[in-house]
Amino acid sequence: MSFIETILKSKKQKNLGVCIPIHSKIESNNSAVNETNCDSNNTESVSSPAEFEVEGIYEIKKTIMVTGRVSYGYLSTKSNLIYCGSQVELKELLKHGKIIDKLKNGEVGSFVIVPEFSLRIKTGDVLEFE
Repeated sequence: MSFIETILKSKKQKNLGVCIPIHSKIESNNSAVNETNCDSNNTESVSSPAEFEVEGIYEIKKTIMVTGRVSYGYLSTKSNLIYCGSQVELKELLKHGKIIDKLKNGEVGSFVIVPEFSLRIKTGDVLEFE
């Protein structure tokens, strides 16, 4: 068989199924909660000191900036995001591009987090804080 015949010969391809990139998988030795068991829209308890409606998400490497409006309570730099039973510390609070200490009920602003595990936050989610 010649080289051209080898190239032109059709080969039967294997079904590869779904391909998941390595960087999107959660490590098994990580203490994070499995993402598939967490519903970010689950807001059963309203006992949290603050709730935040997400309007935009911006990611740069591991840093995530979330913009939106405080719909209940207030956020401060000491607040922690409650996500799938885990707490994520707030690094900064911003309003109109300036760093602030507190974001009150009804105010529009953003916060910055650097989580240790991957988060699936999307526009329209209501996030709870402690």
